[in-house]
Parts: sequence; C-alpha cells; structure tokens
Amino acid sequence: MEEKNEDDDWNDAQHKNTIDAYQIYFNKYPNGKYKADTLKLIADLEDVKQKQDNEIKRLALLEKERRENDKLAGETQRIPSTQPSYQSNDTGPSAPAKSKTGLFIGIGVAVIAIILIVVMIGKKSPAAAEENNETTAAPAEAVEPSDAVKAELTLAIESANQTFIKAMQEVNKEILSASFKGEALKSLTQRIDNEIAKNYYTTSRTTAADYKSFKITGDGIGETAEVVVLETWVSTYYKGGTNDCLQKDPPFQQTKTAFLNKTENGWIITAYIFSKETPPPPIPCDQAN
Repeated sequence: MEEKNEDDDWNDAQHKNTIDAYQIYFNKYPNGKYKADTLKLIADLEDVKQKQDNEIKRLALLEKERRENDKLAGETQRIPSTQPSYQSNDTGPSAPAKSKTGLFIGIGVAVIAIILIVVMIGKKSPAAAEENNETTAAPAEAVEPSDAVKAELTLAIESANQTFIKAMQEVNKEILSASFKGEALKSLTQRIDNEIAKNYYTTSRTTAADYKSFKITGDGIGETAEVVVLETWVSTYYKGGTNDCLQKDPPFQQTKTAFLNKTENGWIITAYIFSKETPPPPIPCDQAN
C-alpha cells in the first residue's frame, strides 16, 4: 500500500511538472524509488527558470538601451543643422577674434549633428525602412550567429519544449501558440487532437540535449534561424479520466532540426524536421523500472 501511495504521489508530481510538486514528493519520500528522477527534474526546471529570468533581465537592458538611443536621436534632431549666428557687443580689436571663434564653434556643432544623424540613419531597422517605403539590401546568406544569439535560440527551443510538455500533460492545445506557429503549431495541435480522440494523455521530459549547429539569416525582426539538436526523450501514457498508466517509452534519442523566426516578442518555432530513427518498443507500466 505504501508503494502504491508513493507511485500515486509521483504520478501526481509528474502530471503537474512543477518545482513545488516535485519538492513535495521529495520531502515526503526523501529516499523514495524516484529520488534520482525527482532531483534531476527539479534541477532541470530550476535551470529553465533561471534562463527565463536571465532572458527577462536581458530584454529589460535592451529596452533601456533602445530608449537611450531614442533619446539621443531626439536630441540630435534638435541640434540646428545650419550655422548659428553670433552677436557681440564688444568693440575694438578683440571683437573680430570672438566672432571668428563663434564661427568655428558653429561649424563644429553642425558637423557633429550631421555625423550623428548619419549614424542613426545607418542603425535604422529593416522594419522601419520598409514602413517608410525605403529599399533595403537583400538578406545575407546563412551564417553562424554569435554566442549571445546561440543562447537566445537555445533558450527559445528549451522553453518551447516546456510549453509542449505542459500542453500534452494538460491536453491543452491553446497554450502552444506561445512558442509555436505555422507548420509546427499545426502539427502539435493535431497530435493533441488525436490524444483527445483516443482518450489518453502523455507526460514527457527531455533527459539530454546536444546542440550540433546554428545558422541564422537576416538582421533584426524577421530574421530566421535553423538549429540542429540531438535530444533524448522519455514518455509515459495515461488513460484520460482514470489516470491509469497505459505504457511507457524507454529513452529515445533523435535529431531534430528546428526552424525559428524572430518576432518582436523573441524567437518562435515555425517548423520541425525529425531524423528517421526507429523508436524502441513501448514498455508495459508494470514492467518499467
């Protein structure tokens, strides 16, 4: 009976898939048979939360920098673009010298203003150029992004994985649009519809992820990315309504190529291509470790 209670509490923690839920299980069964899995899942979720917090801070800094740039642009536009005139009430030999000095100062201010305006125009985003019916250069060929952009893409894929896991557990396809659109959203929505029709739901998690390559095309909003990652997944299937365990999938390693698009709210996944590995046969729940 005690073992069944522990299994029920573990299944409940998996269904909720939150740090608090796993911590409650661990506090109740500090030496339980799912101890290792619990500690691993808590660490994984805390890592995702930390990355999300870091991303929020990064975006806040970018927003602050954008506002400062906008402020600088506004101040630049207020600088007179023509040579200012200077009046002097002085008389005698010193008056022409002061007038000449003022002339040089005026020229210097005008030159600085022109340079700043040119720099700001050069930094204008492709979206702004399109809005003003300006012609922009053709997109560059795909290149390897910087480490900072790789970190953004990695976070986007891991966050999308968590959204997918939650949607499958809760049988809630509405939340998928937070991380997916296009073919990826259509495919995952269909998968949940299939589970609803067959009256079961899935709990899944990744146990490993090895990022193989990153490619990016474009500059700014609207740019696209292609990321290849080797992931290991494990899944358990439950009957809807009764929550009875139906079967489990052993760890399955598969390579996927994720295609992403940069939006105003960050990177979002538009499509997946999966490798052709054959998954191992499922394991009956009573035979799984």
